[in-house]
Amino acid sequence: MKKGRFLKFVPFAVSVLCAVVIFLTLYTPEAVGVANNGDFVRIMRPNRISFTENGPQVGKCYAASYIMDFHNGSYVQKIAYFLQTDYSWYDFFTSQHIFIKLSKILNLANNYLSGAPHNGYNLFWLFLIYVIVYAYSFYLILNFILRRFGRKWFIYAAAVALIVFCDQGYTLYFNSLYGEALQLVSTFLAIGLFLRLSEKRDIYSLILYFTAVIIMASSKNANIPAGVIFSLLPLSLLYDKRAVFQLYILAFSGTAVAMLLFLFNYLTPAWIERDTNFDSVFQGVLVGSKTPGQDLTELGLDPSYAILKGANAYKPSLPIDIKSDSFKTNFYGNISKTKIVLFYAKHPERFLSAMEYSANYAKYIRAPYLTNMQNPKARAEQSYRYSLWEGVRVRSGVNNLWVTVILLVSALYLCIRLLRANLQRGGAIYGIELPFLMMAVAASAAVNFVIPYISNGIGDIAKHMFGFICFYDMIIFFLIGMIFNILRKYAVKKHG
Repeated sequence: MKKGRFLKFVPFAVSVLCAVVIFLTLYTPEAVGVANNGDFVRIMRPNRISFTENGPQVGKCYAASYIMDFHNGSYVQKIAYFLQTDYSWYDFFTSQHIFIKLSKILNLANNYLSGAPHNGYNLFWLFLIYVIVYAYSFYLILNFILRRFGRKWFIYAAAVALIVFCDQGYTLYFNSLYGEALQLVSTFLAIGLFLRLSEKRDIYSLILYFTAVIIMASSKNANIPAGVIFSLLPLSLLYDKRAVFQLYILAFSGTAVAMLLFLFNYLTPAWIERDTNFDSVFQGVLVGSKTPGQDLTELGLDPSYAILKGANAYKPSLPIDIKSDSFKTNFYGNISKTKIVLFYAKHPERFLSAMEYSANYAKYIRAPYLTNMQNPKARAEQSYRYSLWEGVRVRSGVNNLWVTVILLVSALYLCIRLLRANLQRGGAIYGIELPFLMMAVAASAAVNFVIPYISNGIGDIAKHMFGFICFYDMIIFFLIGMIFNILRKYAVKKHG
Protein backbone atom coordinates (compact mmCIF):
# COMPACT_ATOMS: atom_id res chain seq x y z
CA MET A 1 0.00 0.00 0.00
CA LYS A 2 1.35 3.40 -0.97
CA LYS A 3 2.15 5.88 1.80
CA GLY A 4 -0.57 8.36 0.71
CA ARG A 5 -3.26 5.70 0.79
CA PHE A 6 -1.97 4.38 4.10
CA LEU A 7 -2.20 7.87 5.64
CA LYS A 8 -5.86 8.05 4.61
CA PHE A 9 -6.74 4.46 5.51
CA VAL A 10 -5.52 4.45 9.13
CA PRO A 11 -7.58 7.49 10.28
CA PHE A 12 -10.56 6.05 8.40
CA ALA A 13 -10.11 2.67 10.14
CA VAL A 14 -9.91 4.31 13.58
CA SER A 15 -13.03 6.38 12.82
CA VAL A 16 -14.95 3.26 11.78
CA LEU A 17 -13.73 1.54 14.96
CA CYS A 18 -15.10 4.48 17.00
CA ALA A 19 -18.49 4.07 15.29
CA VAL A 20 -18.48 0.32 15.98
CA VAL A 21 -17.59 0.86 19.66
CA ILE A 22 -20.42 3.38 20.03
CA PHE A 23 -22.90 1.01 18.36
CA LEU A 24 -21.89 -1.96 20.51
CA THR A 25 -22.00 0.00 23.76
CA LEU A 26 -25.44 1.47 23.02
CA TYR A 27 -27.12 -1.54 21.39
CA THR A 28 -25.72 -4.73 22.90
CA PRO A 29 -27.16 -6.65 24.59
CA GLU A 30 -30.09 -4.19 24.59
CA ALA A 31 -30.53 -0.58 23.57
CA VAL A 32 -29.79 2.13 26.15
CA GLY A 33 -30.19 5.89 25.95
CA VAL A 34 -31.39 8.80 28.09
CA ALA A 35 -34.87 9.11 29.57
CA ASN A 36 -37.09 12.09 28.87
CA ASN A 37 -37.04 14.80 31.56
CA GLY A 38 -40.00 16.59 29.96
CA ASP A 39 -38.03 18.42 27.26
CA PHE A 40 -38.68 15.93 24.45
CA VAL A 41 -42.05 17.48 23.69
CA ARG A 42 -40.31 20.70 22.58
CA ILE A 43 -38.77 18.76 19.68
CA MET A 44 -41.54 16.22 19.15
CA ARG A 45 -44.48 18.57 18.64
CA PRO A 46 -42.83 20.87 16.07
CA ASN A 47 -41.74 17.75 14.16
CA ARG A 48 -45.14 16.04 14.54
CA ILE A 49 -43.92 13.08 16.56
CA SER A 50 -46.02 11.64 19.38
CA PHE A 51 -45.57 9.21 22.23
CA THR A 52 -46.81 5.67 21.75
CA GLU A 53 -50.00 4.81 23.58
CA ASN A 54 -48.17 3.05 26.42
CA GLY A 55 -44.91 4.96 26.12
CA PRO A 56 -43.51 6.77 29.17
CA GLN A 57 -43.66 10.54 28.82
CA VAL A 58 -41.42 11.75 31.60
CA GLY A 59 -38.53 10.21 33.44
CA LYS A 60 -39.61 6.63 34.12
CA CYS A 61 -37.42 4.89 31.52
CA TYR A 62 -35.59 5.25 28.22
CA ALA A 63 -37.92 4.75 25.24
CA ALA A 64 -36.80 4.26 21.63
CA SER A 65 -40.18 4.04 19.85
CA TYR A 66 -42.54 6.89 18.96
CA ILE A 67 -45.27 7.68 16.43
CA MET A 68 -45.01 9.98 13.39
CA ASP A 69 -48.17 11.97 12.68
CA PHE A 70 -49.53 11.99 9.11
CA HIS A 71 -51.99 14.24 7.32
CA ASN A 72 -54.97 13.01 5.29
CA GLY A 73 -54.95 14.69 1.90
CA SER A 74 -53.21 14.63 -1.46
CA TYR A 75 -49.74 13.15 -1.90
CA VAL A 76 -48.19 16.63 -1.99
CA GLN A 77 -50.08 17.67 1.16
CA LYS A 78 -48.89 14.55 2.97
CA ILE A 79 -45.24 15.20 2.05
CA ALA A 80 -45.50 18.89 3.02
CA TYR A 81 -47.10 18.01 6.37
CA PHE A 82 -44.50 15.31 7.00
CA LEU A 83 -41.54 17.63 6.40
CA GLN A 84 -42.97 20.87 7.78
CA THR A 85 -41.94 22.22 11.17
CA ASP A 86 -44.97 23.24 13.21
CA TYR A 87 -43.90 26.33 15.15
CA SER A 88 -47.39 26.82 16.60
CA TRP A 89 -46.42 24.62 19.54
CA TYR A 90 -42.89 25.74 20.43
CA ASP A 91 -41.72 28.66 18.37
CA PHE A 92 -37.96 28.34 18.64
CA PHE A 93 -35.45 27.57 15.93
CA THR A 94 -32.92 24.80 16.40
CA SER A 95 -30.77 23.00 13.85
CA GLN A 96 -31.92 19.81 15.54
CA HIS A 97 -35.11 20.03 13.44
CA ILE A 98 -33.05 19.28 10.32
CA PHE A 99 -31.67 16.07 11.79
CA ILE A 100 -35.07 14.99 13.08
CA LYS A 101 -36.48 15.45 9.55
CA LEU A 102 -33.69 13.30 8.09
CA SER A 103 -34.35 10.59 10.69
CA LYS A 104 -38.07 10.68 9.86
CA ILE A 105 -37.27 10.05 6.20
CA LEU A 106 -35.03 7.11 7.14
CA ASN A 107 -37.73 5.73 9.44
CA LEU A 108 -40.30 6.00 6.67
CA ALA A 109 -38.02 4.21 4.20
CA ASN A 110 -37.26 1.46 6.72
CA ASN A 111 -40.95 1.00 7.52
CA TYR A 112 -41.76 0.69 3.82
CA LEU A 113 -38.97 -1.83 3.12
CA SER A 114 -39.56 -3.92 6.27
CA GLY A 115 -43.35 -3.88 6.13
CA ALA A 116 -43.59 -2.26 9.57
CA PRO A 117 -46.41 0.23 10.36
CA HIS A 118 -45.74 3.33 8.27
CA ASN A 119 -45.99 5.75 11.20
CA GLY A 120 -43.43 4.09 13.49
CA TYR A 121 -40.48 6.24 14.56
CA ASN A 122 -37.40 4.67 16.16
CA LEU A 123 -34.47 6.64 17.61
CA PHE A 124 -32.02 4.21 15.95
CA TRP A 125 -32.13 6.18 12.70
CA LEU A 126 -31.36 9.46 14.47
CA PHE A 127 -28.53 7.65 16.28
CA LEU A 128 -27.22 6.42 12.91
CA ILE A 129 -27.07 9.97 11.51
CA TYR A 130 -25.25 11.23 14.59
CA VAL A 131 -22.71 8.39 14.67
CA ILE A 132 -21.88 8.78 10.96
CA VAL A 133 -21.26 12.54 11.33
CA TYR A 134 -19.29 11.92 14.55
CA ALA A 135 -17.08 9.29 12.89
CA TYR A 136 -16.50 11.57 9.90
CA SER A 137 -15.46 14.36 12.27
CA PHE A 138 -12.95 12.01 13.93
CA TYR A 139 -11.60 11.12 10.48
CA LEU A 140 -11.02 14.78 9.60
CA ILE A 141 -9.24 15.47 12.88
CA LEU A 142 -7.15 12.28 12.96
CA ASN A 143 -6.19 12.59 9.29
CA PHE A 144 -4.93 16.14 9.94
CA ILE A 145 -2.96 15.08 13.04
CA LEU A 146 -1.31 12.12 11.30
CA ARG A 147 -0.17 14.18 8.32
CA ARG A 148 0.82 17.27 10.28
CA PHE A 149 2.32 15.84 13.48
CA GLY A 150 3.20 12.22 12.74
CA ARG A 151 2.52 8.78 14.11
CA LYS A 152 3.03 9.38 17.85
CA TRP A 153 0.57 12.26 18.06
CA PHE A 154 -1.86 10.29 15.90
CA ILE A 155 -1.76 7.29 18.26
CA TYR A 156 -2.35 9.59 21.22
CA ALA A 157 -5.27 11.38 19.51
CA ALA A 158 -6.81 8.08 18.39
CA ALA A 159 -6.64 6.75 21.97
CA VAL A 160 -8.33 9.93 23.25
CA ALA A 161 -11.08 9.60 20.64
CA LEU A 162 -11.74 5.95 21.51
CA ILE A 163 -11.45 6.12 25.28
CA VAL A 164 -12.68 9.63 26.08
CA PHE A 165 -15.07 10.82 23.40
CA CYS A 166 -16.63 7.41 22.72
CA ASP A 167 -17.37 7.08 26.44
CA GLN A 168 -21.01 6.29 27.13
CA GLY A 169 -21.35 9.47 29.14
CA TYR A 170 -21.12 11.30 25.81
CA THR A 171 -22.76 8.86 23.41
CA LEU A 172 -25.87 7.95 25.43
CA TYR A 173 -27.37 11.23 24.22
CA PHE A 174 -27.34 9.83 20.66
CA ASN A 175 -30.31 7.71 21.73
CA SER A 176 -32.46 10.61 22.86
CA LEU A 177 -34.20 13.73 21.58
CA TYR A 178 -31.98 16.08 23.58
CA GLY A 179 -29.97 18.80 21.84
CA GLU A 180 -26.79 17.63 23.60
CA ALA A 181 -26.20 14.94 20.94
CA LEU A 182 -26.14 17.47 18.11
CA GLN A 183 -24.16 19.88 20.27
CA LEU A 184 -21.41 17.26 20.64
CA VAL A 185 -21.42 16.03 17.04
CA SER A 186 -21.49 19.49 15.45
CA THR A 187 -18.70 20.76 17.72
CA PHE A 188 -16.36 18.01 16.53
CA LEU A 189 -17.50 18.54 12.94
CA ALA A 190 -16.70 22.27 13.18
CA ILE A 191 -13.23 21.47 14.57
CA GLY A 192 -12.55 18.88 11.87
CA LEU A 193 -13.70 21.22 9.09
CA PHE A 194 -11.61 24.07 10.49
CA LEU A 195 -8.50 21.89 10.31
CA ARG A 196 -9.48 21.00 6.74
CA LEU A 197 -9.98 24.69 5.96
CA SER A 198 -6.55 25.54 7.37
CA GLU A 199 -4.99 23.29 4.72
CA LYS A 200 -7.34 23.70 1.74
CA ARG A 201 -8.06 27.43 2.12
CA ASP A 202 -10.76 27.52 -0.51
CA ILE A 203 -14.31 28.83 -0.70
CA TYR A 204 -15.83 25.33 -0.57
CA SER A 205 -14.06 24.52 2.71
CA LEU A 206 -15.06 27.91 4.09
CA ILE A 207 -18.74 27.26 3.32
CA LEU A 208 -18.60 23.80 4.91
CA TYR A 209 -16.95 25.17 8.04
CA PHE A 210 -19.43 27.99 8.60
CA THR A 211 -22.33 25.62 7.95
CA ALA A 212 -21.03 23.40 10.74
CA VAL A 213 -20.59 26.43 13.04
CA ILE A 214 -24.17 27.61 12.45
CA ILE A 215 -25.45 24.08 13.14
CA MET A 216 -23.34 23.90 16.31
CA ALA A 217 -24.43 27.32 17.57
CA SER A 218 -28.12 26.73 16.90
CA SER A 219 -28.20 23.21 18.36
CA LYS A 220 -28.91 24.85 21.73
CA ASN A 221 -29.42 28.52 22.60
CA ALA A 222 -26.66 28.35 25.20
CA ASN A 223 -24.21 27.36 22.45
CA ILE A 224 -24.56 30.64 20.52
CA PRO A 225 -21.67 32.40 22.37
CA ALA A 226 -19.38 29.48 21.48
CA GLY A 227 -20.66 29.77 17.92
CA VAL A 228 -19.62 33.43 17.83
CA ILE A 229 -16.13 32.46 19.06
CA PHE A 230 -15.80 29.79 16.36
CA SER A 231 -17.11 32.22 13.74
CA LEU A 232 -14.12 34.45 14.47
CA LEU A 233 -11.64 31.57 14.31
CA PRO A 234 -11.00 31.77 10.50
CA LEU A 235 -9.62 35.28 11.05
CA SER A 236 -6.46 33.43 12.11
CA LEU A 237 -6.04 32.48 8.44
CA LEU A 238 -5.84 36.09 7.25
CA TYR A 239 -2.07 35.72 6.86
CA ASP A 240 -2.92 34.00 3.56
CA LYS A 241 -1.63 36.41 0.91
CA ARG A 242 -4.58 36.01 -1.47
CA ALA A 243 -6.76 39.12 -1.22
CA VAL A 244 -9.86 37.29 -2.48
CA PHE A 245 -9.56 34.58 0.19
CA GLN A 246 -9.06 37.25 2.87
CA LEU A 247 -12.22 38.96 1.65
CA TYR A 248 -14.16 35.69 1.82
CA ILE A 249 -12.99 35.11 5.39
CA LEU A 250 -14.02 38.59 6.52
CA ALA A 251 -17.39 38.33 4.75
CA PHE A 252 -18.23 34.87 6.11
CA SER A 253 -17.05 35.67 9.66
CA GLY A 254 -19.02 38.92 9.76
CA THR A 255 -22.15 37.31 8.33
CA ALA A 256 -22.00 34.34 10.73
CA VAL A 257 -21.53 36.56 13.79
CA ALA A 258 -24.41 38.81 12.69
CA MET A 259 -26.66 35.77 12.10
CA LEU A 260 -25.88 34.28 15.50
CA LEU A 261 -26.42 37.56 17.34
CA PHE A 262 -29.73 37.90 15.50
CA LEU A 263 -30.69 34.36 16.57
CA PHE A 264 -29.73 35.13 20.15
CA ASN A 265 -31.45 38.50 20.44
CA TYR A 266 -34.50 38.22 18.20
CA LEU A 267 -35.35 34.57 17.64
CA THR A 268 -35.25 33.45 21.27
CA PRO A 269 -38.94 32.85 22.07
CA ALA A 270 -40.53 34.94 24.81
CA TRP A 271 -41.47 31.82 26.78
CA ILE A 272 -37.85 30.64 26.95
CA GLU A 273 -36.66 34.07 28.05
CA ARG A 274 -39.50 34.26 30.61
CA ASP A 275 -38.95 30.80 32.11
CA THR A 276 -35.15 31.06 32.26
CA ASN A 277 -35.38 34.48 33.93
CA PHE A 278 -37.70 32.99 36.55
CA ASP A 279 -35.32 30.10 37.22
CA SER A 280 -32.25 32.37 37.15
CA VAL A 281 -33.71 34.33 40.05
CA PHE A 282 -35.54 31.80 42.21
CA GLN A 283 -33.30 28.81 41.48
CA GLY A 284 -30.18 30.86 40.95
CA VAL A 285 -29.69 34.19 42.70
CA LEU A 286 -31.76 33.23 45.74
CA VAL A 287 -30.24 29.74 46.21
CA GLY A 288 -28.37 29.80 49.50
CA SER A 289 -29.25 33.46 50.07
CA LYS A 290 -29.82 34.56 53.66
CA THR A 291 -31.45 37.79 52.51
CA PRO A 292 -33.76 36.85 49.59
CA GLY A 293 -36.02 39.87 50.04
CA GLN A 294 -33.08 42.22 49.94
CA ASP A 295 -31.71 40.49 46.83
CA LEU A 296 -35.05 40.89 45.07
CA THR A 297 -35.18 44.57 45.97
CA GLU A 298 -31.68 45.02 44.56
CA LEU A 299 -32.89 43.39 41.33
CA GLY A 300 -35.77 45.87 41.22
CA LEU A 301 -38.35 43.23 42.17
CA ASP A 302 -41.02 42.90 44.84
CA PRO A 303 -39.39 41.43 48.01
CA SER A 304 -42.62 39.54 48.78
CA TYR A 305 -41.71 37.20 45.91
CA ALA A 306 -39.09 35.69 48.24
CA ILE A 307 -41.70 33.05 49.05
CA LEU A 308 -40.91 31.54 45.62
CA LYS A 309 -37.28 30.84 46.56
CA GLY A 310 -36.25 27.43 45.20
CA ALA A 311 -39.24 27.15 42.84
CA ASN A 312 -38.98 26.59 39.10
CA ALA A 313 -41.19 27.95 36.34
CA TYR A 314 -42.68 24.52 35.59
CA LYS A 315 -43.92 23.65 39.06
CA PRO A 316 -47.71 23.15 38.78
CA SER A 317 -48.70 24.79 42.08
CA LEU A 318 -46.97 27.77 43.67
CA PRO A 319 -47.92 30.15 46.51
CA ILE A 320 -48.15 32.97 43.92
CA ASP A 321 -49.94 32.80 40.59
CA ILE A 322 -47.01 33.36 38.22
CA LYS A 323 -49.35 33.45 35.22
CA SER A 324 -51.32 36.42 36.55
CA ASP A 325 -51.12 39.81 34.85
CA SER A 326 -49.69 41.43 37.96
CA PHE A 327 -46.82 38.93 38.18
CA LYS A 328 -46.12 39.27 34.46
CA THR A 329 -45.92 43.04 34.87
CA ASN A 330 -44.09 43.24 38.20
CA PHE A 331 -41.67 40.35 37.73
CA TYR A 332 -41.18 39.52 34.04
CA GLY A 333 -41.47 43.17 33.07
CA ASN A 334 -38.69 44.17 35.49
CA ILE A 335 -36.11 41.40 35.17
CA SER A 336 -33.52 40.65 32.51
CA LYS A 337 -30.32 38.67 32.07
CA THR A 338 -28.41 41.96 32.16
CA LYS A 339 -29.73 42.74 35.66
CA ILE A 340 -28.81 39.23 36.83
CA VAL A 341 -25.27 39.52 35.44
CA LEU A 342 -24.84 42.94 37.10
CA PHE A 343 -26.05 41.48 40.41
CA TYR A 344 -23.30 38.85 40.32
CA ALA A 345 -20.77 41.51 39.29
CA LYS A 346 -21.65 43.46 42.47
CA HIS A 347 -21.51 40.30 44.60
CA PRO A 348 -18.41 38.35 43.49
CA GLU A 349 -18.67 36.01 46.48
CA ARG A 350 -22.12 34.92 45.27
CA PHE A 351 -20.72 34.42 41.78
CA LEU A 352 -17.94 32.21 43.15
CA SER A 353 -20.48 30.21 45.12
CA ALA A 354 -22.54 29.73 41.95
CA MET A 355 -19.46 28.60 40.02
CA GLU A 356 -18.52 26.13 42.76
CA TYR A 357 -22.02 24.68 42.50
CA SER A 358 -21.64 24.43 38.71
CA ALA A 359 -18.23 22.76 39.02
CA ASN A 360 -19.66 20.13 41.34
CA TYR A 361 -22.23 19.19 38.71
CA ALA A 362 -19.60 19.00 35.97
CA LYS A 363 -18.37 15.77 37.55
CA TYR A 364 -20.42 13.33 35.49
CA ILE A 365 -20.59 13.63 31.70
CA ARG A 366 -24.18 12.34 31.67
CA ALA A 367 -27.06 13.57 33.81
CA PRO A 368 -26.99 10.90 36.56
CA TYR A 369 -30.61 11.48 37.59
CA LEU A 370 -31.99 10.34 34.21
CA THR A 371 -32.11 6.57 33.71
CA ASN A 372 -30.54 4.93 30.67
CA MET A 373 -32.54 1.71 30.80
CA GLN A 374 -35.73 0.61 29.05
CA ASN A 375 -36.78 -1.43 32.10
CA PRO A 376 -34.91 0.10 35.03
CA LYS A 377 -34.74 -1.84 38.28
CA ALA A 378 -34.07 1.37 40.19
CA ARG A 379 -35.36 4.94 39.71
CA ALA A 380 -32.31 6.29 37.87
CA GLU A 381 -30.48 3.09 36.91
CA GLN A 382 -27.44 3.82 34.74
CA SER A 383 -25.58 1.92 32.04
CA TYR A 384 -21.81 1.65 32.49
CA ARG A 385 -20.83 -0.63 29.61
CA TYR A 386 -18.09 1.71 28.44
CA SER A 387 -17.47 4.52 30.91
CA LEU A 388 -13.79 4.30 31.80
CA TRP A 389 -13.10 8.01 31.33
CA GLU A 390 -16.27 9.14 33.10
CA GLY A 391 -15.29 6.96 36.08
CA VAL A 392 -11.83 8.53 36.14
CA ARG A 393 -13.07 12.12 35.90
CA VAL A 394 -15.63 11.52 38.70
CA ARG A 395 -12.87 10.36 41.06
CA SER A 396 -9.98 12.57 39.92
CA GLY A 397 -11.31 15.96 41.02
CA VAL A 398 -10.82 17.63 37.62
CA ASN A 399 -14.20 19.29 38.16
CA ASN A 400 -12.93 21.28 41.17
CA LEU A 401 -13.46 25.01 40.51
CA TRP A 402 -9.86 26.05 41.06
CA VAL A 403 -8.49 23.08 39.12
CA THR A 404 -10.79 24.13 36.27
CA VAL A 405 -9.54 27.74 36.39
CA ILE A 406 -5.88 26.66 36.54
CA LEU A 407 -6.24 24.28 33.59
CA LEU A 408 -8.07 26.80 31.41
CA VAL A 409 -5.56 29.57 32.19
CA SER A 410 -2.66 27.14 31.60
CA ALA A 411 -4.12 26.18 28.22
CA LEU A 412 -4.44 29.83 27.19
CA TYR A 413 -0.88 30.57 28.34
CA LEU A 414 0.50 27.55 26.50
CA CYS A 415 -1.40 28.50 23.34
CA ILE A 416 0.05 32.02 23.45
CA ARG A 417 3.55 30.57 23.85
CA LEU A 418 2.97 28.21 20.91
CA LEU A 419 1.61 31.08 18.83
CA ARG A 420 4.64 33.24 19.49
CA ALA A 421 7.01 30.37 18.72
CA ASN A 422 5.23 29.53 15.47
CA LEU A 423 5.16 33.16 14.35
CA GLN A 424 8.90 33.46 14.99
CA ARG A 425 9.48 30.30 12.90
CA GLY A 426 7.21 31.52 10.09
CA GLY A 427 3.55 31.00 10.95
CA ALA A 428 2.39 30.22 7.42
CA ILE A 429 4.74 27.23 7.32
CA TYR A 430 4.39 25.85 10.84
CA GLY A 431 0.76 26.82 11.33
CA ILE A 432 -0.69 29.30 13.78
CA GLU A 433 -4.19 27.87 13.37
CA LEU A 434 -3.82 25.12 16.00
CA PRO A 435 -2.98 27.49 18.92
CA PHE A 436 -5.88 29.70 17.82
CA LEU A 437 -8.18 26.66 17.68
CA MET A 438 -7.28 25.59 21.21
CA MET A 439 -7.74 29.17 22.45
CA ALA A 440 -11.22 29.09 20.93
CA VAL A 441 -11.87 25.76 22.69
CA ALA A 442 -10.65 27.17 26.03
CA ALA A 443 -12.73 30.34 25.61
CA SER A 444 -15.80 28.25 24.71
CA ALA A 445 -15.22 26.07 27.78
CA ALA A 446 -15.07 29.17 30.00
CA VAL A 447 -18.26 30.62 28.50
CA ASN A 448 -20.12 27.31 28.76
CA PHE A 449 -18.99 26.99 32.37
CA VAL A 450 -20.56 30.31 33.38
CA ILE A 451 -23.74 30.35 31.29
CA PRO A 452 -25.80 27.44 32.76
CA TYR A 453 -26.10 28.72 36.34
CA ILE A 454 -26.29 32.43 35.47
CA SER A 455 -28.91 31.99 32.75
CA ASN A 456 -30.95 29.12 34.19
CA GLY A 457 -30.12 28.51 37.85
CA ILE A 458 -29.65 25.05 39.31
CA GLY A 459 -32.50 23.37 37.40
CA ASP A 460 -31.20 20.45 35.29
CA ILE A 461 -27.71 21.88 35.66
CA ALA A 462 -25.89 18.54 35.27
CA LYS A 463 -27.29 18.27 31.73
CA HIS A 464 -26.69 21.95 30.99
CA MET A 465 -22.98 21.57 31.85
CA PHE A 466 -22.54 19.12 28.97
CA GLY A 467 -21.22 21.76 26.55
CA PHE A 468 -18.57 22.84 29.05
CA ILE A 469 -17.55 19.25 29.78
CA CYS A 470 -16.95 18.53 26.10
CA PHE A 471 -14.66 21.55 25.60
CA TYR A 472 -12.99 21.02 28.98
CA ASP A 473 -12.07 17.41 28.23
CA MET A 474 -10.44 18.60 25.00
CA ILE A 475 -8.37 21.04 27.04
CA ILE A 476 -7.36 18.38 29.58
CA PHE A 477 -5.98 16.05 26.92
CA PHE A 478 -4.40 18.88 24.97
CA LEU A 479 -2.46 19.81 28.12
CA ILE A 480 -1.53 16.19 28.87
CA GLY A 481 -0.23 15.77 25.34
CA MET A 482 1.78 18.99 25.48
CA ILE A 483 3.28 18.11 28.87
CA PHE A 484 4.45 14.71 27.59
CA ASN A 485 5.86 16.38 24.50
CA ILE A 486 7.81 18.90 26.60
CA LEU A 487 9.15 16.10 28.85
CA ARG A 488 10.14 14.05 25.81
CA LYS A 489 12.04 16.98 24.29
CA TYR A 490 13.74 17.63 27.64
CA ALA A 491 14.80 13.99 27.92
CA VAL A 492 16.17 13.98 24.37
CA LYS A 493 18.06 17.21 24.99
CA LYS A 494 19.47 15.93 28.29
CA HIS A 495 20.70 12.65 26.87
CA GLY A 496 21.35 13.90 23.37
